[in-house]
Amino acid sequence: FFLMIRRPPRSTLDRSSAASDVYKRQVSTQSTWDSNIPMEGSITIEGNVVDIEAGLIHKGSVVIKNGKIEAVNKGALVTDTETGPFIMPGIIESHVHIEDSLLCPQEFAKTAISQGTVACVCDPHEIANVMGIPGIEYMIENLDKYISAGISTDHECFAYEEAKEKVMKGMKIIVRDGSAAHNMEALHKLIDEYPLEVMLCTDDIHPDDLYAKGHINHVMRLALGHGCKLFNVLRAACINPVKHYKIPVGLLKVGDPADLITVDSLTKLNTKSSYINGKLVFDSPNIKFTVTKPKIVNNFNASPIKEDSIIVKAESDIIKVIGVVDKDLITKKLIEKATISEKKEIVSDTARDILKIVVVNRYFDAKPSVSFIHGFGLKTGAIAFSISHDAHNITCVGVSDKDIVTAINLIISVKGGASATANGKSILLPLPIGGLMSELSTPEVAKLYQEIQDFSRSMGCKLTSPFPTLAFMGLTVIPEIKISDRGLFDVNTFKETSIFGDKQPFINQTEYYFL
Repeated sequence: FFLMIRRPPRSTLDRSSAASDVYKRQVSTQSTWDSNIPMEGSITIEGNVVDIEAGLIHKGSVVIKNGKIEAVNKGALVTDTETGPFIMPGIIESHVHIEDSLLCPQEFAKTAISQGTVACVCDPHEIANVMGIPGIEYMIENLDKYISAGISTDHECFAYEEAKEKVMKGMKIIVRDGSAAHNMEALHKLIDEYPLEVMLCTDDIHPDDLYAKGHINHVMRLALGHGCKLFNVLRAACINPVKHYKIPVGLLKVGDPADLITVDSLTKLNTKSSYINGKLVFDSPNIKFTVTKPKIVNNFNASPIKEDSIIVKAESDIIKVIGVVDKDLITKKLIEKATISEKKEIVSDTARDILKIVVVNRYFDAKPSVSFIHGFGLKTGAIAFSISHDAHNITCVGVSDKDIVTAINLIISVKGGASATANGKSILLPLPIGGLMSELSTPEVAKLYQEIQDFSRSMGCKLTSPFPTLAFMGLTVIPEIKISDRGLFDVNTFKETSIFGDKQPFINQTEYYFL
């Protein structure tokens, strides 16, 4: 499995290294190929050969010898895009944080390969933020090839006009559709308008989506569903990333590394087989290699918290509230009337969907940061997550202080994870690798993750993706207002801010909202 790791910020690495330096590293001890996979000799794969750059499909075959493509035999033209098998270059993930799949690199690779992905452009800053250089080294040890590239792409575009302007200025646009952000609907026209300038990515994909829906092949299906031209979609997924990043991945040409896949149809894009360097690594439904068990590394030093540490005394009856936007990473800054208890404490108000949100520093013991949020819709209980971009502290949204503390302490007890608790029931998905990733298999993680998402919905949450949304409430660079372990943060002014609005002194008890 080829992977590119984009260099983390210079502050993390040797400042004397050029940002465009390219590295390769082969770690042969991390994967074991089945003995029946030929390492030498020739293999002939027959089917419909897809020439993406020419925009043509031919009846034919591909001959592989010693890991390279020795011949591409093309016969009669084929117009049927549904009757396979189709032989095509492997699919490239143009930007992904493997950690956000909750899977260790080995499990991610196994699952992605089964979806036709032969290479990923990986950004390891999640575990780098948690563990520094040892975190990056951990990722390298679990990857086959390591390449670093400079920044000349943008995957953070939300609007068509913004993306088009950047293309006109010479940037490549990566159309993102993952578990947290869904930008295909807004940006799909770019694929046909600028077919040489567009790539595809998931950015953050969670295990249930990866396992049930697919990887970049799912993003390709979305593009086709929006009416994008087939060969432009194939180019965005298979050709443009290789050329832009100069990835050493074959493009189904004579002399190229034999990195290719076969699919059942060019619209369904279900992978039948995957080859990397001429080795058969996936033969549906079987993965054809084994991997070593991941080692556990972490940096998690928080102690359990108590309810009295998250009390908010009512200094005003006006508060700033984080307004969640479903299926998006941006938030709105809301000004709301506080709900105040008889103890003169500001509390959650389920009738107005204003809930308490708490952030606990995972690196050392400190007073939790507390604010309020609108949009999660919980009627009872609390949910918590130790994936919280970019510092990956524990973030929790809940109704009662008791449930909030329970959900947070569950995560602290296993040094990272996802938790949900309500009415005396709790579900916990431990993430012991950096507080970000599981050591379990993809099916096991996907099942448990789906259970915890479903449980959060049974508690009243109406969000499309509760935990991915929760993970971005601490990302203090995306407007308008977020929360870190240091408190509420106004992204528009780029300053920390009080949770209280204009202070209004209490004249009498009638100014309070009582529970």
